[in-house]
Amino acid sequence: MSASPEPGERLGLRYWPGSRWLLTLLGMGPRRAGVVLTGSELRVRAWPFRLVVPLTAPAAVRLDRAPWWALVGVHTSTRGRWIVTGAPGSVVRLDLAEPCEGTFAGIRIRVTRLDVGTVDDAGLLRRLTGSAAPSANRMDGGPVDPLG
Repeated sequence: MSASPEPGERLGLRYWPGSRWLLTLLGMGPRRAGVVLTGSELRVRAWPFRLVVPLTAPAAVRLDRAPWWALVGVHTSTRGRWIVTGAPGSVVRLDLAEPCEGTFAGIRIRVTRLDVGTVDDAGLLRRLTGSAAPSANRMDGGPVDPLG
């Protein structure tokens, strides 16, 4: 992130009522976690996780579902996939053409795929793709409920 980041539109993470208090204690509450979309980049912050994705980086953007093992919090597959969400349900999936560097607990990481669950996944998808309607398909072609 630059010293004085470009202002942008903030979208909070979507929270599960049962997880909001725990994630707030861990520094991932609504005041400290979320997504900021500017004209040139997507910034993601969730306590130990920080990532800036240039809007030129995504090769593909679509709605998807977080896997069962990553329903709440910040998770990785250790192969470049990172998942940031506060609740089970839909996520916006960004497959990156080239890895982006971020940090997790102060350690540098390389991200090749980001899945993020926000309060408005369909709206974030529209903003990232510039299309009027969100994609209604997952990679396997099955329908996705954008409200999770």
